[in-house]
Order: sequence, then C-alpha cells, then structure tokens
Amino acid sequence: MSLHPRFGPRIEGEAMHSSLSSELKKYYDKFDQNSTIAYLKRTKLYPVMAEVKHIIMGFESNLKEEITFSINTLLLFSVNTEAPFLFSQYPYVLEAIHNFVGRNYPPKDIFILECLRTLTVALRNLLINHKNTQAVLESDLVEMLFKLFEDNKDR
Repeated sequence: MSLHPRFGPRIEGEAMHSSLSSELKKYYDKFDQNSTIAYLKRTKLYPVMAEVKHIIMGFESNLKEEITFSINTLLLFSVNTEAPFLFSQYPYVLEAIHNFVGRNYPPKDIFILECLRTLTVALRNLLINHKNTQAVLESDLVEMLFKLFEDNKDR
C-alpha cells in the first residue's frame, strides 16, 4: 500500500482515476443489458443555431425523445458560465416554451409533469442572468404563467 500526499492511502495497481466509460459501465451494469443507452458527449457548451432550432422543434413536436433533448440541452446551457444562453438572441425558444407549457398544463401524465419540473429548473438557472430576466418578463410566457396561477388559486 502506498500513500498519495493528496488523496491518502490506496492499493498498488489501483487506478487513481477511472475513465468515464468504466464509471458509466458500473452504473449501467445494474440495468437491462438489452436496453438502449443514449448520451451526448459535450466538451463545450456553446449554443449553435442548429441546436437552438432543434430545441424549438423538439418543443413543437411533442415527441418524448425530442422534448427530453430540448429540456436537457436547455439545462446544459443554463449552467454554462463561458457563453451564456440569452433569450434575446434566441427569442423563438421562449415562444416554443410558452407553447409547450400552454399545451401541457395541467400535466396529463408523469412524463409531462417531470418535463415541466425540469423545465422550471432550467428557466430558474437561465434567469440568474439579468439579461434573460428582462427578456422573460417581456414575453407572453409570464402573462400565461400568472393566468395559470390565478386560475389554480381559485380552486
């Protein structure tokens, strides 16, 4: 047994850090081996127009896989500190979110409920940037959310 000054004791021959694929293998060994595993490997989180269009079309399509892609991509962009995602640069994203929430609230199944919850987290993260706050406040999304809130308050 050797002692690494920063990480403490470890067994000889044991790798200090394991690769991403071996970590994922440990996690997915618990699941059905015949199931499909989908992932997106990203090294940079810069929004490009093709992905922004994919986000918009995903919300408009109402297909589970596309909605999942759209929300997950927004989540990735929402935690990016190098190149912030700004709604003022991509105003149709807000319109697509507005249409998606309008069509799916109140949620009809558990998938839509989880989508709305996750979308709320992504919006919260994106609203930390004051430039996004202004764009959202000026959008139709806020008016619709206030209307939904008022309708549910009376129940």
